[in-house]
Amino acid sequence: MKGESSETDDDESSDDDGEIPIERKAKETLKKRSKMTKAVQENNLQTNISQSETFVLPSGQEIEKESSHPHALEHVHQRIKDVIAVLSDFANKRDPKRKRQEYMGVLRKDLCVYYSYNDFLLSKFLDMFPLSELIAFLEANEVSRPITIRTNTLKTKRRDLAQALISRGVNP
Repeated sequence: MKGESSETDDDESSDDDGEIPIERKAKETLKKRSKMTKAVQENNLQTNISQSETFVLPSGQEIEKESSHPHALEHVHQRIKDVIAVLSDFANKRDPKRKRQEYMGVLRKDLCVYYSYNDFLLSKFLDMFPLSELIAFLEANEVSRPITIRTNTLKTKRRDLAQALISRGVNP
């Protein structure tokens, strides 16, 4: 009897609201959706604010000072990313006082420092490739090529060769 009375109390309370359980669940999901959309909108707003900040191009003295320090490669790499971001959307993200050639000059110098290429070669690469492909090209050149070892299979057995390579620290 106690179980029956509690069920009827629940039914009566839901009847008082005039809602069935499905309607309550629908309202709950609508509330959750509205909270999620508000959170997404706030996140997008923060993203737009951070994207709208303009990159300040450093002076020549600052670049020379940073390039002389070995730990400055992280700063140089971040500046390369920032300059590429500015050049990709130049109309919106640029400093109105600076020309595109200034950004390209800073990018070329930073790429020379970061990837250890000379100025002439990197300027030719900049002429040949768009920026996104240039970075992919330079990164691909940083990866070492696989080593191929040739051996005379008539004189050397595979097992002996594998043991010799493993003892020298080479993965066969």
